[in-house]
Amino acid sequence: MPIINGLDRHQLTFSSLEATIATDNDVRFIDAFIEKLDLQQLGVRSLTSSDKKCNRSRAYY
Repeated sequence: MPIINGLDRHQLTFSSLEATIATDNDVRFIDAFIEKLDLQQLGVRSLTSSDKKCNRSRAYY
């Protein structure tokens, strides 16, 4: 039985963001800088589950 070759469907291939960004890209410096910051000391807080529920309905309007 002959082999049937499939069609090229131009499907996406997945790769990591880390592999996509060049090693000398400026965004790597920014990422390292942000990682060193103490975000809690700067007043940044994460959302709790109750905050997410309250804000979810407003996101659609």
